[in-house]
This record gives sequence, C-alpha cells and structure tokens, in this order.
Amino acid sequence: MDSSYQKDLELLDKSCLLLPDVVIDLHSSILNPFAKGFELFRNPKYVNTGTFVTLSDFLSMTKNESTLSGILITVENAAYLAEKQGLGVTDTVIDALRSAGYDKPGSQKVYIQSTNSAVLLKFKEKTNYELVYKIDEIVYDASNEAVEYIKSFADAVVINKKSVFPWDNGFLTSSKTRIVPKLKASNLSVFVETFSNEFVSQAWDFLSDSTVDINSFVQDAEIDGIITDFPKTASRYRKNRCLNLGVKTPPYMQPVKAGDLYTLISQESMAPAPAPASLPLLTKSEVLEPPLPDVATRSSAPSPLDQPVPKNAQPKVTTVCFLSNVAVFVASFLLL
Repeated sequence: MDSSYQKDLELLDKSCLLLPDVVIDLHSSILNPFAKGFELFRNPKYVNTGTFVTLSDFLSMTKNESTLSGILITVENAAYLAEKQGLGVTDTVIDALRSAGYDKPGSQKVYIQSTNSAVLLKFKEKTNYELVYKIDEIVYDASNEAVEYIKSFADAVVINKKSVFPWDNGFLTSSKTRIVPKLKASNLSVFVETFSNEFVSQAWDFLSDSTVDINSFVQDAEIDGIITDFPKTASRYRKNRCLNLGVKTPPYMQPVKAGDLYTLISQESMAPAPAPASLPLLTKSEVLEPPLPDVATRSSAPSPLDQPVPKNAQPKVTTVCFLSNVAVFVASFLLL
C-alpha cells in the first residue's frame, strides 16, 4: 500500500468519529484505464450498468461453470484490515472457499494472488491453493536470493509488461530483459499484465495491434500466460492456425524485433540511456515482510467509512489466459 493510500484510509477512520451516521451510496462504474491522458472510454452507454457482488456470490456463480479451469482471488491490504479494522481477510477468504466446496477433490483450481508475501505465506500455512506473487513495480532482473525466497511461498509470478520489454515514450528501447528467464529457471510460472485492446496500451513497435502485442510476448519472451481484460482477443490468438508452424510461420505471425523502431529516432530526440547500475533489480529485502498482525478486537461493527476505498470505482474483472492450456479462468474481483 502506498503512503498516499494509507493516508486516505487514516482520514476515513477519523471521519467516522465525526460523522457516525453517514451512509455512503456506492455505484458501480466501468473501468477506464486510459481515460486520463488519452480520453479513451469503454462503452460509455453502459458506464453504470454493472453491479457489486459478494465473494460468496462470485464463488456460487463460478463453481459449476464447466468452461472455467479455476478462479483467481486477489487479496490486498490484509495487514491494515487486521490491525486497524479488526477484519481477518485471509481467514474470511478461506472460509468462503470452504463453504463453496472449493477445498474438495475435483473442484476447480483456486489461485490466490497478492503483492504481499506475508499474505501468501499465511495461505501456504492453511491451504493447498496455487499461490501467485505479483510484483507491482517494473523490474528488469531479480537477485538469486529474491527468486529463491519467492519460490518458497509462490507457484507463479505476475509482472508488468514493461518489465519484459523496456520502453520509452511508447517505443521499445531494447530486447527483452532477464527477469522472465530468471524466474522460469526456478520453475516459477510467469504471467504478464495487462493486455488491452486500446491502441495506446501497446508499444508502437507492435503496430498498435493487440494480436501482434500478445504474439511478441508469447513467441519471443516465452511467458506462460497473459492477464487481459479482453478475453475474446486472447482466445482468438490462441486459436490462430499460424501458431506452432516452426520455420513455416508466416512473417506477420513472427515476433517483432524489440528496439528496431527506436533506432530510427534521431539522437537529439532520444532520452539519455540509464546507467546499468540504475536498472531495476528486485532484491530479497523488497519481498520479505513481517508476518500479518493478529486481528484486532473491535468494540462495535465497522462503519461503511471504515472500509478501504478501492482505487477504481468498479472492481476490476480480468481474465488469465494460459498459453499451454485450452482453459481460460476468470480473475476474481474481490476488493479488500
């Protein structure tokens, strides 16, 4: 949790003392990640059509879906909720999954994702679910100690697209980084986010084409899966008959050579190259966290103002596409 977000939560706590009878009326709002700066809006006609659902409702909805291989639940802010709000998020999620029957043999796979290693360690102690560690910063490499520690509590890692192919002002500046092979060498699956259809979401090298974008990450970086909010695009790519043709692969289905377009920019227009020592490196100290605090005892039921404010007005719904499996599973929209 960044410092500005923490301050917002603390202000909410104080406001509860001043306004105990305030009722917040929440409305869903479609996610528009490229509205700021680009003014690109998704389906404005249905901007408030969505509805909020509880975790138990979500689990009931997905339990019997034969088209899903599993579900992904994201857990964040667990330490704050336990210590400041008296809410045991990890136990709540475990109980909900158990009540829905996800702990029984033959059930769909359950993936628990978090940017906090302490959260995943807690789930590792109490469950056998697949654990996914999300690196929420751009990193080009990771120390051996960091990778070994991640491997001790996670089965897979999620990284940002720019951690794989560095870019500057929309242009790929060089070939792929070392982070993907470093993680895969330790038998960690690597997923990359977020793939979108908006043309500004892709580097110019990918011709503003969502399929070229996906193909370059799959064929060149050899990632294990992608996280996308446009599952139909990912599904269409996976069914492409031009894949796995080896030397017979047509030119338009070959990965883009990263950095080629950048060489066409004049020297005067180029940004200064970063010093090698400043390239982002993930260290063990950045992954290591203290254990989750005990759940504090609350004297009364929490007010609506006690709840953390989500960063987006609507919980984010994404899809994880496994490249080696025909199944696609929906990522949970649990906001904690």
